[in-house]
Amino acid sequence: MPEESTAETTAAVDPAAPTARETSGDEHVGLGTKVAAGSGEAVINIGINMPKNFGFIIYNLVMGVDAVLLGIVLAIPRLWDGLIDPIMGNISDNTRSRWGRRKPYMLIGGIVSALGLALICIPPTFMKEWFSDEVMRGFSLFGDRVSLYFSTLDWMAALYFVFISLTFYTFLTVFSVPYGALTMEMTRDYHERTRIMSFRTTFTYVSSITFGWILYATKADYFVELAARNGAEDPVKTGEIYGTWAVGGVMALFLLIAAMIPTLFVKEGSAKVAKKQEKVPILQGLKDTLRIPAFVLIIGAYTLAFFGIIMVIHLGVYIAIYHVHGGGEDGKKDGYLAMSYAQTVAPFVGLFTVFMLNRLSGRIEKKLAWAGCMCISLVGAVLAWFLFSPDIGFFRRDVVVPVFGWELDLYLHPLIIAFVMLFPGLGATLVMSYSMMADVCDLDELNTGKRREGMFWAVFNWVQKSALSISLLFTGITLWFAGFDEDRLVQTEDTVESMRKWFTFTMCGTFAIAILLVLSIPLSSKRMAEVREELDRRHAAQNA
Repeated sequence: MPEESTAETTAAVDPAAPTARETSGDEHVGLGTKVAAGSGEAVINIGINMPKNFGFIIYNLVMGVDAVLLGIVLAIPRLWDGLIDPIMGNISDNTRSRWGRRKPYMLIGGIVSALGLALICIPPTFMKEWFSDEVMRGFSLFGDRVSLYFSTLDWMAALYFVFISLTFYTFLTVFSVPYGALTMEMTRDYHERTRIMSFRTTFTYVSSITFGWILYATKADYFVELAARNGAEDPVKTGEIYGTWAVGGVMALFLLIAAMIPTLFVKEGSAKVAKKQEKVPILQGLKDTLRIPAFVLIIGAYTLAFFGIIMVIHLGVYIAIYHVHGGGEDGKKDGYLAMSYAQTVAPFVGLFTVFMLNRLSGRIEKKLAWAGCMCISLVGAVLAWFLFSPDIGFFRRDVVVPVFGWELDLYLHPLIIAFVMLFPGLGATLVMSYSMMADVCDLDELNTGKRREGMFWAVFNWVQKSALSISLLFTGITLWFAGFDEDRLVQTEDTVESMRKWFTFTMCGTFAIAILLVLSIPLSSKRMAEVREELDRRHAAQNA
């Protein structure tokens, strides 16, 4: 992509104090390059969200696989994925090739992970026909002491899911770790890093718009009619399966395109550094990475904020179905629809947050902007208790779109308000954690004399994935503790009340602690300006 030559300038936080300098021409990144670099974030976002937001719910509500087992199934590949992150980071940092140390892995990882995503979205419904009722009685995992029961179908579907997911997440790591390192080394300017990471976060939200509708799309009348024409005994259920296949294929194509754009159009910025510095053993790299307090605080705050937000997006679907809309097939469809509109509006709120963070770059400290946005999300978490409710009014109307003749079911429930208030915190968490991680790499170079963006991103990625794995497992466990029964169309009052408490109190607690951690991060524009000046002095001496 062509780079622009005009340098962007930013106002200093305190004109009288030493701060990160204005963006110089050689550190400025052009708009086209920022867009190309940011598009790769859609790969990570789709990879993180499709298995948990789509696969978990489809396997649970369509195939009837136990929620606790699904939580375990989704946690296993993510834990494996997290274990290979530092290995991939070390491999990428230490690679010396004519094609660079990032792009060869991004190419292979992008192609194979797209194929893996398509396979995840093909649930093995054929297994229902393979097992007789006698075989499907299965057994209890803990004997008679605990009534946690997994059938043979549960186990077989889980094995299928684990095998495909292990392949998918392995190659997603092969793409995502070098990609994350690539974006962190594009510039050394303190404020330009925030702008680059705001483009990454923009693509998080652009790709997130589709998540609001993928579940609802599986219920489209077209798929039901197609199933009926094919002679299905239960056109509704079969149509929903057809829908998962179609949605999975489209999302896999999106992932492939998003992976190829940065791979083909973004230049690596660390080739010279990589050739000069010695290779770093993986254990030494891990040890040096975790010695930096600022980095530990960043990943701690990110983990808690991310954990809480995952809980609302995932468990919130169940509350929308069984509490707000009373359950049943109609409740499922209306719950999907309400959350579809919520997840469509929310990314635009996130995009506005990213825009404001971009505009405010250089005018407010990164950690203050991050903490302020998290406070908005904390208010949204409190409001979720009151607005995810069947007792308040909503707006609903059939609307015909004149151009295409579509009939649109416009359904706006107040739960949207609480849901969208969570997204300023998510936006700031993504932009500022990514930007501040790049700053930490400067601190690391000051201490070690090496550039190790790959290792830092790998450790960060491992923490991110561990948080996701724990949250998925936690979601399944909370559903179990609440007494959720996927075979019941309507859940008991005690079950619904328990889900609501887990839903609200978990968010409030994690957001509050995350805010305190953010405010404790020892990074500032003044400090990073001093680091940059010292590094420039060293580089000048080395090149003299």
